[in-house]
Amino acid sequence: MKHYFKKVEHRLRKGNGEFLAFSVVSVLICTIAIYFIAIIQMSSCMDDLSKAVTAASRVAAIDENLKDAKKDALDIAKYQLKRNSAIKKVSVDITYPVKNEWTSGNYILVTVKAKIKTIAPIKTKIHKKQILVTIEGISGQSIVIPSNVAQTGILGGSDATNYTSWASRLGFDCRPVAQLWLKNQTYSYNIATIGGLYCVAVKPTFGKTGDRIRVCLEDGQYFDCIMADVKGADATNPYGHVKEGKVSVVEFYAKGDPSNSASLASPIGKSSWLGKKVKKIINMGRYPRL
Repeated sequence: MKHYFKKVEHRLRKGNGEFLAFSVVSVLICTIAIYFIAIIQMSSCMDDLSKAVTAASRVAAIDENLKDAKKDALDIAKYQLKRNSAIKKVSVDITYPVKNEWTSGNYILVTVKAKIKTIAPIKTKIHKKQILVTIEGISGQSIVIPSNVAQTGILGGSDATNYTSWASRLGFDCRPVAQLWLKNQTYSYNIATIGGLYCVAVKPTFGKTGDRIRVCLEDGQYFDCIMADVKGADATNPYGHVKEGKVSVVEFYAKGDPSNSASLASPIGKSSWLGKKVKKIINMGRYPRL
């Protein structure tokens, strides 16, 4: 009996040693896995930070002054990073590396900073990305869409007019722009263009027919247009047509069947624009050929 108990004690001690070794190896494997996932997570966050600084610098370069540039760049950076829960406390700084003045052609250094918290049990650090850009010096009146205006975002085909059919029939203020397009009927993304500018209709809030405008979207994208027409009384909101309780700011003048004014080419517009809200529109003055 004594011999039996010694054998049992020996097996238990041997088992405890194996269990201890297994526990140590398990902890080591879990730690390696956590840090491996954290590295992937950090790489993804830094990639998002790079995209955010690119978008922020793009919108900052077209602003009229440093104060507006900082505000707009921060708004865009936060928009770009809001879907990444590991990124917190986003901030933007803009400095002059050469001349200390906001003038066209001068350089600005745009910096986006944020705290990044991965699953690894380490202290959260502030990371940053920087990009050097040239101030474009766009001059004109900026009309910001108030945040309390519920927007549809860019709709494309569901807020578009068949310019192929209607251009030759338009009169009054629309006629000069239409005649200019009829001389050289070009399209981009199925939208009629004049000198590389997209033909659109917006409310008189943003200007008058023949004006050049820059449409700035909430994610930092923008596209340049010519006002081929102004939205009339059917657009009951000061900023555009009301569709299902929301406002569509931009109406495209698009490609369609010349014999069927209701037809439209599809898709209308660039896919990356679709659904994006308009942050502001910059009126850059009269198109020079009009």
